Order: sequence, then C-alpha cells, then structure tokens
Amino acid sequence: MTPVSSTAFARSGIEIPLSGMRKATDQMHSAAIRIAGGEIDAKNFVEMLGARYMFEANAKVIKVMNENLGTLLDTVA
Repeated sequence: MTPVSSTAFARSGIEIPLSGMRKATDQMHSAAIRIAGGEIDAKNFVEMLGARYMFEANAKVIKVMNENLGTLLDTVA
C-alpha cells in the first residue's frame, strides 16, 4: 500500500466543500437573476439566504481543514 501524502489528502478532501461553495454560488446567482427579472417574492430571498449560509458553512469547513493540516504539519515537524 502506498502512503498518501498530507497534501494529496488535503486536495482530495477539499473538493467536497469547494463543490458546496460552487453550488451555493450557482443557487445565489439563479435567485439573483430571477429577482432582477422582476420575480420579487419571498421564495427567491429565502433561496439567497440559504445559499449564503451554505457558502459560509463550506468556507468554515475549509478553514478548519487548513487549521488541522497546519496542526498536523507542526506535530510531524
């Protein structure tokens, strides 16, 4: 079995929150387009808020991953 480097592990693990951030961005963009087109209703604003919270949550996951990787590297060094 080949050992996996911490960098390769971090790159593969970061894809999940990055995917969530892309989805949140797309959701925000879609709702903003609908609002700009005149569909000013609560559903679109709620969708924008949901997208915001989804983006923030995924950003926090990346921050924690970065902190944990730093701790791991400090421990190994």
